[in-house]
Amino acid sequence: MRMDSSPYKGEWIAIHGESVVAHSKSLKEVHKQACAQYNMSSLLFVPVLGDETYLL
Repeated sequence: MRMDSSPYKGEWIAIHGESVVAHSKSLKEVHKQACAQYNMSSLLFVPVLGDETYLL
């Protein structure tokens, strides 16, 4: 998956399929937002530490 992660630098993101479905500096908040919409087993939670984040 390729994406411009720079808007999310310093935040956590929740990914469902190939889309970012939630983002926040707080993992707890991202978890809350994403799990309200999707089953947790279908989500990937990733910290965006720099301008480039790679998901393999």
